[in-house]
Amino acid sequence: MRALLVTAVGLGLAALTACSASPAPPAPPPPAASRTVVPVPSQVFEHPGHRTVLPGRVDDAELGVTYEFSVFAHCGGRYTSFDSRSWDAGRNPFDAGGSLGYVPGVMTLVADALARFETGDTVVDYRPLVGPQPLCV
Repeated sequence: MRALLVTAVGLGLAALTACSASPAPPAPPPPAASRTVVPVPSQVFEHPGHRTVLPGRVDDAELGVTYEFSVFAHCGGRYTSFDSRSWDAGRNPFDAGGSLGYVPGVMTLVADALARFETGDTVVDYRPLVGPQPLCV
């Protein structure tokens, strides 16, 4: 009888151990990440009889944060100012065709030496400019 009781207890413990050792059900996938865009107020310049409104500036960008941003497209948008630095796309990403305006979008400081501008389906990577920013010619 004693052997039977020990065997029953042993089987019970084995069953309990087997049940507790089963893997937990998989966790549900996290919700899709959504990007928050930090609004940047426009720059307003008042002169007697004249008011100029330009896109806002981002002087102290945080790594990984996306900001409202506009690239000046008159010279094709190759150069821009962001995070208190001058940046170079290495090419003219936009048609300069006489445009005197800005291309609106968002800019993210992806790494210390990489800023990414996005507008619609266009993505432009900017690197810090070495030397002075050339004038538009």
